[in-house]
Amino acid sequence: MIEAPGGQVHKKLTILYVEDDAAARKALSRFLSKNASQVFFASDGMEGLELYNMYKPEIVITDIRMPVMDGLAMSKSIKEVNPDAFIIVTTSHNDIEFLMSAINIGVDKYIVKPVKFEILKKMLAACAEAIYRQREIIKLNEALMASLTEKEVLLREIHHRVKNNMQVISSLLRLQARYVKDNKLSAMFKDSEHRIRSMALIHEKLYNSKDLSRIDFGDYVKNLCSGLFSSYGVNKRDIRFNVDTDEISMGIDTAIPCGLIINELISNSLKYAFKKSHKGEISVRLRKLQGNEYELTVGDTGVGLDEDIDFRTTESLGLQLVTSIAESQLHGKITLDRTKGTVFRIKFDELKYATRI
Repeated sequence: MIEAPGGQVHKKLTILYVEDDAAARKALSRFLSKNASQVFFASDGMEGLELYNMYKPEIVITDIRMPVMDGLAMSKSIKEVNPDAFIIVTTSHNDIEFLMSAINIGVDKYIVKPVKFEILKKMLAACAEAIYRQREIIKLNEALMASLTEKEVLLREIHHRVKNNMQVISSLLRLQARYVKDNKLSAMFKDSEHRIRSMALIHEKLYNSKDLSRIDFGDYVKNLCSGLFSSYGVNKRDIRFNVDTDEISMGIDTAIPCGLIINELISNSLKYAFKKSHKGEISVRLRKLQGNEYELTVGDTGVGLDEDIDFRTTESLGLQLVTSIAESQLHGKITLDRTKGTVFRIKFDELKYATRI
């Protein structure tokens, strides 16, 4: 038998020997039978190719010059089907040109006739070792894929449960708000409910996404704002909503703070910006700048903030959260444009995943 590393034997190693010379086939048949579990013999390349396609032997030994189909044509066909097939060609001293063609095809080894058993045995042992390593790599890859699939299922389940738990909290806040008679306190419950919902939506998107690390940010924003419009009872024919995110995907570490910012700013717009006209537009735009930098723009065409209000020092919890998240979590720069309504611009770099301790 052909031994693999550590003295282990490849009991299932199979060989195909293709040779048109009957005497040469007979001379090697006993040797090959002792060094492999199964040996197939063919007298030309056509027969050899048929046997290869039928039995898929691990090693092919073939002569170069043969009738019907030569060893080069057969080897090329085998390599096209299986680039990892191990092929050894036997050649005469005057077959150098054919040998170079065989090497270009991708044969693994060659041996000059008459074939010496010791040399051939070393070649077969080297091929057996390579096959052994190849099988170990395949087993390792299969184990890794199984582990990855298991982790993906668990991660999806985590996102699903986090989303469900957040929805429960959101529902509890909504139910509790019904028993609060103070309008200001009731509004605080409602704002908290919206903040939790914005985070729950991230986990819902990740749960349903093919990529468990990133979400389609445009789709997320549309869903987030649709929920806010519905919660505040907004007529979409009066207040239009425009999203432009350039089909950007975003990781969870960046998407959650961005989602919270958008939630706060749009909530403020829906509550205060259109009290006089009841009509206008709310827009959210995310575009990628140079490198890893992004610009998030959230604005409305409403009445705008009073000139004497500084969004950095205002007592509004919503604007305090927006400023804190933009500068402390996203490490970005936030500016306010009051030219036409209220437009907040935040420039930031996408956050890289940091290992949790």
